[in-house]
Amino acid sequence: MDLLKEGTFDSIDFLKKDLSNKKLFTKSFYDCSFGNSAFHKTVLSECLFANVLFKSCEFGLASFRGSKFNKVKFEDCKLIGVDFTELDSLIIKVDFNNCVISDCNFSEMKLEETVFQKSRVENCDFYKTDLSSSDFTEAVLTGTVFENADLSKCDFTDAKEYKINPLTNKLKDAKFSMPEAVSFFDYLEVKVSL
Repeated sequence: MDLLKEGTFDSIDFLKKDLSNKKLFTKSFYDCSFGNSAFHKTVLSECLFANVLFKSCEFGLASFRGSKFNKVKFEDCKLIGVDFTELDSLIIKVDFNNCVISDCNFSEMKLEETVFQKSRVENCDFYKTDLSSSDFTEAVLTGTVFENADLSKCDFTDAKEYKINPLTNKLKDAKFSMPEAVSFFDYLEVKVSL
């Protein structure tokens, strides 16, 4: 099937596709998967992804302007410089497992129950993002900013390198592990003796 010519794709496995610098508009993908594919500077505008798996794919500066993500999973992928705020906010259900997510923007999004398990989430922005009940277990969060975010009921068990201000983020019933949770004291103006 020709990804550039066809409009709707159902239950198709795409392998080793190089869609770098391509533009795909108003495409619909249902129950599809992409494996070992490249999406560098790819424009995927006003597309629908429903129950789609991306496995071992690379997204460098890809654009999803106006696209809908409904049950989209990224596994072992690299996502660099992606502005997820361009997604259609009406439908967003996405999970990341064992991914590298770098320099991406998730600000002011509703991402309840999103999975970031075992992922490297580096230098990303979560400003005013609703991440309630999300899963960051074993994630590495170097340089990632959480500001005025809803992190209630999030699981940060065994997550590392996060800097989360407990005074400016909602943390009710969130789970954290030691010793990383000690970083909260940086914001509380208290002295701790060990």
